[in-house]
Amino acid sequence: MKKFIADTGVFILPAYYEHWGVVVHEFAAAGFPLICSTTTSAATKFLNDGKNGYFHQPCSVDSLVEVFMKIMLTPTEKLVQMGTASAEIASTITPDTWCDTAIEFLQN
Repeated sequence: MKKFIADTGVFILPAYYEHWGVVVHEFAAAGFPLICSTTTSAATKFLNDGKNGYFHQPCSVDSLVEVFMKIMLTPTEKLVQMGTASAEIASTITPDTWCDTAIEFLQN
């Protein structure tokens, strides 16, 4: 996977439905712009449409083509900014925040 990841610049998860999709958090943390379907739950946390990537409608080829075109026409400098925004958003959930959430859940 390392070679494939090194040769890419945008993470795309065109799922019909993805209950969570931890891979979205992983690629956001790695500094990638994101393209995800609106039915990818993790994307609701890690993708800010237009800021660090784009949502597309599941089961819609036209919607997916539209966001592909947006990404393809985005200048490299802006793609880098989108990747930086992804990393910043991803940093809001860390092992420490997960532990805090788990402890709070267990105490209630």
